[in-house]
Amino acid sequence: MIRKLFFLLLFITCFANSVLIAQDTKVVILNLKNGYSVKGVIVEQSDQVVKIKTLDGEIYEYKTDEINNTTSAKSSTSPLIPNTRAEFPKVLKKGDKVISLGIGIGGKLPYSKSDNLIIPAFPISFEYLVLDNLLDGQIAIGCGGFIGYSASKQDPNIGYGYGKVINSRLIIGARGYAHYALVAKLDTYAGLLLGFKSDKTKFSESKNAEYYPNTKTTNGHVILNLFAGGRYFFNEKFAGMAELGWGVSILTIGVSMKL
Repeated sequence: MIRKLFFLLLFITCFANSVLIAQDTKVVILNLKNGYSVKGVIVEQSDQVVKIKTLDGEIYEYKTDEINNTTSAKSSTSPLIPNTRAEFPKVLKKGDKVISLGIGIGGKLPYSKSDNLIIPAFPISFEYLVLDNLLDGQIAIGCGGFIGYSASKQDPNIGYGYGKVINSRLIIGARGYAHYALVAKLDTYAGLLLGFKSDKTKFSESKNAEYYPNTKTTNGHVILNLFAGGRYFFNEKFAGMAELGWGVSILTIGVSMKL
């Protein structure tokens, strides 16, 4: 009986040890060309990209030309790796295309109130990542386009005799983005918009045409606006976004998608 128990314990010990060794050999250190390292398990590998799952469960994707070499985690004498980058968010990279759609909150059109909106601020933006891995891999640069529209209507029986007033605002422009990585899955950015803003106002059904004639006015000019925001990626394609800026609205909340 004692002999059987001895062999059983020996078998369990050897099996557990082999499992631990097998698991340990799977853990590698991915040494990147920018000086950072990522410790984890490679879950997917091809001639173009390598995907690694870190010890805290995050999965990051790197191009093969970003990687210097791969070493076994067993060769590290210390559990701490210098310049370990386990939390570096690799949510966007060079060549990515992102489209964002949102609803604007705040801001108003001439001769209008927020409760008179018939078309709320509706901004759409597109971005293409042209550069990444700047300044130790934490900064990326993008460019793209922006279009936003909003409209409001005032009832002819309200106001100071203007009659019926319809306002609209259209902004079309080009955007430059600077992204800075802060936390995993979150893309934080700021930038500039250079574009053209057109405000149109149409007066009709005037109560007093002598003082408030039925007219249509257009005011258009070049604008340069600052903006800042963030996108939180729920998976590799879809993200929730929020952005502050001055344009068709002050705050924009919406969704983003990688194309």
